[in-house]
Amino acid sequence: MRTLLLILALGFLSFSCDDDNQPVVNYSYDIDAQNIFFSVNNTSWNYDNSTGSWFYTFNTDIIDKFAVDFGVVLVYMADLNSNSDRWRSIPRTEIYYHTDTTGGVNIGDFNYSIEYGYWFGPGYLELEMYHSNPTEFFPDFDADFKLLVLSELEAKTLKENGINTSNYNDVKNALNLK
Repeated sequence: MRTLLLILALGFLSFSCDDDNQPVVNYSYDIDAQNIFFSVNNTSWNYDNSTGSWFYTFNTDIIDKFAVDFGVVLVYMADLNSNSDRWRSIPRTEIYYHTDTTGGVNIGDFNYSIEYGYWFGPGYLELEMYHSNPTEFFPDFDADFKLLVLSELEAKTLKENGINTSNYNDVKNALNLK
């Protein structure tokens, strides 16, 4: 009788500790680094009156739920004043100065700044541009961007190897991107 009770107790314990109701996470999932080049022309930006910023939504399927939950999304913007090493990571802030030598006096005062940022979710990347004086600003330039989506493993490998993810060329060379 005691043996029967012991067998029933062990069977009950093994059944009650079963993880059948737990979600299965596939940690071996690995995507190859994916990058997309895209341009935003000056008339594609939309103005948000509530924030005083300009935004552009880029729809893409390379940012999926797995990339949002476990991956890394990096965005680079082309430096408008350079042809070599032209990709700069965002978010970033650019500060512009106005120099006026009227009357032989250099007044070199701060004029304005432009801040670039982004956020994302499954299926989209939203770019934001904020000008320090939005009432006097309209995007008057086309801009080129690179979107790079990495798996968690690829991001970890870059970090372990000391790769600066702010430098697109370093990331490109480390991951053999085209």
